[in-house]
Amino acid sequence: MGLDMYLYAEKYVSQVDYAVVGGEYTSVAKPEYAEIMEAAGMSDLPKTDFAGLEIKACIGYWRKANAVHGWFVDNVQDGEDECKPHHVSREQLEELKNECLQSLAVRAGATSIGDTLEPRAGFFFGSTEKDDWYYQDLVETVKIVDGALALDNNYSFIYQSSW
Repeated sequence: MGLDMYLYAEKYVSQVDYAVVGGEYTSVAKPEYAEIMEAAGMSDLPKTDFAGLEIKACIGYWRKANAVHGWFVDNVQDGEDECKPHHVSREQLEELKNECLQSLAVRAGATSIGDTLEPRAGFFFGSTEKDDWYYQDLVETVKIVDGALALDNNYSFIYQSSW
């Protein structure tokens, strides 16, 4: 029991693309769609001209990183901590990364900037101290965000917590 946090990447893959072939506007099968269906063992599903896949993968997981969770609540969830999925923009992920780096710089002795990521108390949210675990959560968050932002622009991101 406690605060679990997830960052998902989602991508839509259509069965077809549309193109002009021999002067005619027509649909052209996308190999990516067929490959994914086969890999998922779903090739035998009924076919339709308008099929598509929504691919969702967990690309980040935190456990009791309450300062990071607090940032998502304040900056993505309009202050409502209700354990529902919320869309996160690339710009918001960049902002989170920058705030993590700023807090890590303060730990390293930077005095000209302020520490913005404050721990947040909650039901089994873990420690509210700025201890080694807190800073490790920030380092891990930078890695997770860097991985997310390395994906192409066809991906969207969803944050969800559970406690």
